[in-house]
Amino acid sequence: MSVSIVCGCQGPYELRVYGEAFVEEGIPATAAQDGWDIKFTEFVVAIAEVSLEGDDRIELPGSYVFDLTRPSGGEGHLLADIPEVETGTYSVVRYRFEQPAEVVGGNVTDAQIEHLRAKNTALHVVGQATRGDERVGFDWDIPISFGHHCKIDERVRTNSSGRTEMTIHADHLLLDDLGPDGRISFDLIAASDVDGDGLVLPAELAQTSILPLARYQTAGLDIEDLWTYIGNLALTLGHVDGEGGCDAVYTPARYAGTTSLGSAAGQGAALYATHCASCHGEHGDGDGPLAEGMKPRPSNLTALPHATLQDDYLYFRIAEGGAFFPYASTMPGMSKVLSEAEIWALVDEVHVLRHGH
Repeated sequence: MSVSIVCGCQGPYELRVYGEAFVEEGIPATAAQDGWDIKFTEFVVAIAEVSLEGDDRIELPGSYVFDLTRPSGGEGHLLADIPEVETGTYSVVRYRFEQPAEVVGGNVTDAQIEHLRAKNTALHVVGQATRGDERVGFDWDIPISFGHHCKIDERVRTNSSGRTEMTIHADHLLLDDLGPDGRISFDLIAASDVDGDGLVLPAELAQTSILPLARYQTAGLDIEDLWTYIGNLALTLGHVDGEGGCDAVYTPARYAGTTSLGSAAGQGAALYATHCASCHGEHGDGDGPLAEGMKPRPSNLTALPHATLQDDYLYFRIAEGGAFFPYASTMPGMSKVLSEAEIWALVDEVHVLRHGH
């Protein structure tokens, strides 16, 4: 049960990040349904947009980068130690997986940070699985930009001190079902080593189809290959205080609530024809001349779900494109090509296309 946390006091408050024993100590063969023993040698995650919220708000700017394989004795890794929390109610913690900007904390090396930046990713996972004489390594950069809105359980704050843990379930990357029935599995990943070099890379996973399999269910999502499947599993990693669930936050804070500045009004149709119609189609139906064979297909802009029609979300998607999970598309970001006013003109054009004007 998630409830508000009321403390009539001031005192220290810890924010911690923990990958659990499966990432620090490894996944034993008894926990995997196909008998693989799995050890992570790196599980590097970049976290940003951290805040505690309730009657007031504590915001921690900057990025924090942690290698969750480093031993913590079950305590997790300290992200922030807030010495004096004002009297009030704190019921929510927010955080986001995102490639690091200004790094202000964590436990990684400069080389690990630079690796994330060079690969434009928030998550780097390296390890090895063994079963008898079999040895299969994996090295994955998973480009995600995904936020979490998490209700804090009352157990984390007592008397004059408290603690909230951002729990990262590393084993979720190896589940064989995107729904609630997933079990840790490695056989299909091992079989993806098409060049036989003992190391499974994302390009090999992308060549492995999950369509013929009774396992690897996708909860209704249009996913065909193992790499896209694992990328969507990465969206399930983030929890709070162990098993506490979190709601998804798709729009980064830097875009949330942004509004149009005008000045490019009337240019939307021309900009759309130049930059968007080749994929999304002349009328926005997702049937442009370049759309054939794209995985996933370009969105049908005339039938976007209501939840995606917020102006700040549309601005974010046009500005940054979709070359990261959960989108995993080939849509390029326009922020380096168009001005802010021109991007807002495209936002207006999306609304025009949806209403068929």
